[in-house]
Order: sequence, then structure tokens, then C-alpha cells
Amino acid sequence: TKSALLVPLKIFFDRSRGVPLWKLWFGLLVLGVTVLNQMGYLATVILFSLHEPLQWKPGTIGTYLAASEFIRGLSSIILLPILVCCSLSDPLIALFGVCVVCLTNIGTGFVTESWQMFIAGTVQGVDAIITPALQASMSKLVPPREQGALFSVVSAVQVLSGTLAFVVYNLVYKLCLEEKDCPIGSPFWLMAILYFLTTPFLITLARFSKRSRRQAFVNSERFPPNPGSPTPHPTSPPIPTIHHPHHHNQTLAPHLHGNGYSTDDSDGMGGSIQWALSRSQSRRYQPPRVLSPASVGKDILERHSLIGRGRASSYGSHPHSINS
Repeated sequence: TKSALLVPLKIFFDRSRGVPLWKLWFGLLVLGVTVLNQMGYLATVILFSLHEPLQWKPGTIGTYLAASEFIRGLSSIILLPILVCCSLSDPLIALFGVCVVCLTNIGTGFVTESWQMFIAGTVQGVDAIITPALQASMSKLVPPREQGALFSVVSAVQVLSGTLAFVVYNLVYKLCLEEKDCPIGSPFWLMAILYFLTTPFLITLARFSKRSRRQAFVNSERFPPNPGSPTPHPTSPPIPTIHHPHHHNQTLAPHLHGNGYSTDDSDGMGGSIQWALSRSQSRRYQPPRVLSPASVGKDILERHSLIGRGRASSYGSHPHSINS
């Protein structure tokens, strides 16, 4: 049971899987800080609105929280698809959200009027695009069979960060109330500092993501797929080798030529062999069957008669010819 619980953590430590571990750790770190600030903002804004300078009533607080959640929903439904359509990578989308929320938290610390708080809460709703962008970025770093283990670790980090947020930011706000020299908006500035500290990680992820996309584009330009290259039919049997009747030690391997098959032999047998191979390719594949001696003899005679159509003139003098 203990080993089963540690299986998801192997994704973040096992280098043999070929997963860039530092990208996973960077994404997990930024995600943890984001959830910490999001839950901390929810806890701080309630305490902030109850005291000076706002001193809101419970009804006003409920209206503000409902409006904030509505804006967050619009950001996820409208703003996030727009940024995706602009061909921005996932780390860049998260970086955009972090920069906007960082500036918003700095301004929230200086709020003194209700209308200012509502404007700040409206812009604060952009933080809804950060978490989906980070989760999408991390999901692309692991194979599909390991994404369940990845998101179990991500969910655990989100729960721990949310629990820690209510403890930390309640203590910070309590200290701001007890200390007369401490500004009442200090918890919001602490959030801005934490958001700012995540920007180097997001910039690094964005740079390497852009480099990977550029390398993939260069490889596609250097080695473009050949639309004219033939693809074998999934039900076609493998192409047999053809033995020359005059040269017992020589095998003629058929190859593609134009729209059909031909061989390396240029003595007049190409038409018959091409016709025989096209016939074998057009038939559906059937499992091999055991032939009787009579069937084997009949098959040999048919092959000799087929090849003899292309070399009727030369078979007359050959010692192994059927006509002789």
C-alpha cells in the first residue's frame, strides 16, 4: 500500500522515463503559489472589507464575491480561448495572468473606496486562466498513461496550498491589525511579491516551449512528408521474391516503378511479372494453407506457362524449356 501511494511521485523523480523533470517541478511550484494566493485573496478580502476603510455589510460582501466569481467564469470561457487562438503557449498564458494579477494586488492594497474595490475585484478575475494553463502545460510533458498519476499529485498540491493559505493570510492580517505601523493592505502586497517571484520560472518555461515549437517546425520543413510515396495496403500480403528461370542463384526483388511493380530484369519479363504482382496485391490476404503434391505440381506448371509468355522465343533453345 505504501509503495502504491508513492507511485505518482515517481514521475517527478524518475529520470529514466525521459520526462523533463525541471519543467514539472517549475510548473508544480508556480501552481502551488497560484492556489496559495487565490485562496489567500478570498480569505483576506473578507477580513479587509469588514474593517476600515471599507466597513462593508454582509450583503455587500456577498455581492462583491458573486461578481468576482462571475468575472472569473467569463475569463475562463472567453479570455482563455482568445489567448489560445492567438497561438500563445501555455506558459505565456499563465505569465500574462500572473502579471495582471500581480499589478491588481498592488493596487488593491491602496483601496479606500468601495468602487475601487469592485474594479480591483473585476480585474482580479483574470487569475482564473493561470491554473488551467499550468495544468495543460504539465499534461503535455508526460505520456497519456501517466497523466492520472500526475494530476493526483497536482490535486494534492492544490489542497495543501489552499489549506495553508487560510492559515498564513489570516495570521498576516491579524498582525497588520495589531501593528499600528503596518498598512492594512500588506497582505495584498505579499501576494503580489509571491506572484512576482514566479515570473522567472514562467519565463524559462515559455522560452523552452518556444524553442521546442521552433525545432519541431524546422524538422517539419527539413523533412516534409512525401505525399506521393506509396503506402502498402493493410490487407496486402508481403511481396514475394521471383526466381529467374535461367539463373538459379539469382533472385529478382520487385520494386516500385511508376504506378505498379516491376523487377530489375529488362529482358522482356517485366510485363508478365508486373501483371502477376498487381494481381497478388489486389487480392485479400488469406492465411497460408498446406498444399498437396498434386497442387504443388500444378502450381509449378502454371508459373512456367506464365513466364513463358514473355520469353517464348528464348525457351525453344533452352535445355530446361517446357517446349523442349
